Amino acid sequence: MIQAVSHLVADEPGEGIEAMVGQMRASPLLAPFASGRLVRQERGQMEPPRLQADIIVSHLPVSWRNLAYLTALRALHPATPLIHVEHLFGDGYVAGTIDNRDRFDALVGASYALFDMIVALNAPQERWILRHRFAGLDRVVLIEPSAPPPAAALGRAPGNAAVLAAIGRFDRASGFDILIDAFIAADRDDLTLRLHGEGPRHSELVARARGHERIEFADAPADRRAAFAAADGLAVPARFDASGLVALEALAAGLPVLTAPIDASAALVRAGALVVPENSSRGWREALARCDLRTVDIEGGRRHAEQTEARFAEAWCALIDRFGRDGIQDAKSAA
Repeated sequence: MIQAVSHLVADEPGEGIEAMVGQMRASPLLAPFASGRLVRQERGQMEPPRLQADIIVSHLPVSWRNLAYLTALRALHPATPLIHVEHLFGDGYVAGTIDNRDRFDALVGASYALFDMIVALNAPQERWILRHRFAGLDRVVLIEPSAPPPAAALGRAPGNAAVLAAIGRFDRASGFDILIDAFIAADRDDLTLRLHGEGPRHSELVARARGHERIEFADAPADRRAAFAAADGLAVPARFDASGLVALEALAAGLPVLTAPIDASAALVRAGALVVPENSSRGWREALARCDLRTVDIEGGRRHAEQTEARFAEAWCALIDRFGRDGIQDAKSAA
């Protein structure tokens, strides 16, 4: 019987990981198992602790630095099921960041071999893992992230000019440089672009905007619902994004989303997000030139987001069920 699931996270795990673990711990169906110990890997820590757990779920990044840690984790817990959740890698990440593909493939293959199961967060990522044979069908499962249900649906933001928001870190991965160039080229005098975030490329992005009167920069919101409520749509120009959490939350709140079908965003396009066929300045310029945020039907996206919570819990239940059928069945009866 499964009685305790421990989650391994980095000392600064990132918002998406925090949100996922929090939702697992809060789920009535998963709480008896997922509410176990949250274990943080301290910066520079090379030796893992010995955990009293029936299942260990690692949310740690795969890296050469972490390979020794993960190898020691496997050696310390030879009979305990180990699950890795892949929060980063996929085609978009590899195309944009990896120069030595052979070295990278060796790292991923060696790391994934330490785990009993690999969790992919989106379908393109699952296909990437299988295509490169980092794990076989029997060791890969797709579990898409969940968006917490909003307190209430949003109304459209008032005002004459529609506001297109983008929320994320000011780094290369977020693709805000693509969006700024496209917005300037689209020349929409009825649209304002508001970029929320912080990060190493803040000054570079401000310079790229060239003082455009309809491009605004704002701090990363403490509560994204406030940013959603002040906007008419959300743009997601990310070069890679495994979870798609911000876009999913926007759909749940009833906000139109524009995105290219990359990584997690591919599922959101099928759910009603507005598709940008090419994640380039040209592709975004063409999409911005023709979109009307105030007339978008938002119900399909909202329904998709609302259904993610149940699918997320059921998928994790099915995975835990592989390692402890009696325990998970007891939880389903209690829920």
